[in-house]
Amino acid sequence: MNNQRSVTELMEKYGDKESGITRMSLMDRNMVIINDKDLLKEVIITKGSIFTKFTEVYEVFKVFGENILTVLDASSDSWKNHHKICSPAFTTQNLQYLCEYAAKSVEKLFESRWEKQKGDHTLKNGENYQDAYLTSDIKGDFSDVTLDILGQVGFGLDFEIFKEKTGTLSEGQQFRKSLEVLFTTGIFVKLFIGMSKVWKFLYPFAQKLFKVDVAYNIVSSKLDEILKERTKEIELAYANSGEIQTGERRDLLSCLIEANYVQKGVLTEDEVKSDAFIFSLAGHETTSTTLQWTCYELGKRPEILKKAQEEVDRILENGSRIATYDDFPKMNYLNMIIMESLRVHPPVSAAYRVAKKATTIGKYHIPKDTIIQMEFANTHWNEKFWEQANEYNPERFPTDFEDRQKIHSDFTWVPFSMGNRKCIGYKFAQYEAFAIMSRLLQLYDIKLVNDERLPEDQVTEEKGPTVGPGNLHLIFKRRSSVNASQ
Repeated sequence: MNNQRSVTELMEKYGDKESGITRMSLMDRNMVIINDKDLLKEVIITKGSIFTKFTEVYEVFKVFGENILTVLDASSDSWKNHHKICSPAFTTQNLQYLCEYAAKSVEKLFESRWEKQKGDHTLKNGENYQDAYLTSDIKGDFSDVTLDILGQVGFGLDFEIFKEKTGTLSEGQQFRKSLEVLFTTGIFVKLFIGMSKVWKFLYPFAQKLFKVDVAYNIVSSKLDEILKERTKEIELAYANSGEIQTGERRDLLSCLIEANYVQKGVLTEDEVKSDAFIFSLAGHETTSTTLQWTCYELGKRPEILKKAQEEVDRILENGSRIATYDDFPKMNYLNMIIMESLRVHPPVSAAYRVAKKATTIGKYHIPKDTIIQMEFANTHWNEKFWEQANEYNPERFPTDFEDRQKIHSDFTWVPFSMGNRKCIGYKFAQYEAFAIMSRLLQLYDIKLVNDERLPEDQVTEEKGPTVGPGNLHLIFKRRSSVNASQ
C-alpha cells in the first residue's frame, strides 16, 4: 500500500465500478478506500461530525502535546481552541512578510551554493552546458531554503543555514539541525517503536541511540525561551498602553503567543509549542517537495518553462523587481503550474478518518469503527474528474484567479484536504512556492539531466513524511536576458 500507483490499481481491480470505493478487511477492523469527490464531500463535510481522525496515524505528530493536527474530533472544544489561536497567525501581514523574505532566502542559495559550484557539464545526449549548476542534492537545496524561511517567518530566528561552516554549529544551526532530527528520525522512531505494542519498551533506548532525546531537549528549550521572551514583551506592552503592540514581529510563533495571550491562555505553553512544531513540519517539508517536483516537470518541458519565464519577466518588469504579495493573483500561469504540480504530485497523498457510529456514504453502509482512507492522490489521477489525468498540463486550470479559487472547493483538487480540517496553512504554502519559483524563474533556466528512457535513470517516488522525487538530477543555468540586480 506504500506505492500510490498500486493503490490506484487495487481500486480499479477490486473497487466499485461506479464510484471506485474499495473495501478491505484488516485483522481487527474494516477499511474503506475512497477517491470519489462526492464521497469525499460526504465524509469531510456533510457527515463530518460522524467521522473523526484515526488515532494511530496522527498520534505520531503529538511531539510536545496536543496540537491542531492531532485533535481527533473537529467538533470538540479542544480543536476549536487550537483553531481560534492558530488562525490569526496566517494574516495578510504575515504572508506579505513571507513573500518578502522568501525571495531573499532563495537568493542565499544561489549565491552561496549554485554560483560557487557551477561548472561545465555534458549530458548523455551530447548537450553541453557551460557555467551551470548540476544538482547533487536538490532535496537538500530546497529544504535548506524552506528551513531558512521557517526560521525567520516561523520563529523569528536566523538558522544561519547558508553561512559558511566553521566546524562548530551556531545556536541557530543547532536548532535547525535538531528540528530536522525531530521531523525525520523522531517521527519514524515513534511510529515504529514508540507506538508498537511489542517494542514500546525499547522507545527510550531508541531515542538515545538516534539522539532524538538530545534534539527534543534543544528544540523544547529554545521554544520555551522564545515563549517566555515574547510573552514578556506582550505583557509589558499591555501594561504600558492597555493594548498589545509587539512592534515589527510578524513571525508565526509570535502571532500564536499573542493570540493565546488575548484569549486568556486557552492553550497551554506545550500546546502552543506543539502547534508551532506542526506548522514547521508542514511548511518546510511540503513546500520543499512541491518545489522539487515543479522543477522536475519544468526541466523536461522547455515550452512550459519558457511561457512561465515570459510571464514572470513581464509582470516583474524584466527583473527590475522581485515578486510581492500583491503579484500572487496576477501571476496566473505560474500559479497554474504550481496547482498542476500539486495535482500530479500531492505531497500528502491520503488522510484517514474513523466512523464513530454506523452510517452510510453514498449507497454504501459503513459500520461503526470502519477506517476511511481518503485517497487524495487517486482523486487527482481520476479520469472521471480530470481529462488525460496522467498528463502534466497546467493549462487545464483556469487563467482567471477567481475561477481558480473555485477549484479549491469542488473536491477534485484536494492537496490540502477540505472542510474545517483543511490545512490551516494552505495559503502560506502556496505563497511560499510562488515567491521562491518566481525568483528562480527570473534568474535560471532548468534542464532535466535524467534520461528517463533508461530504467536506471528514472525519477522515482520516495515516501517519507511526504512523497518526493528520488534520483532527480537537474541543471540550473543562469539566464543572461534579464536584469538580476535586485
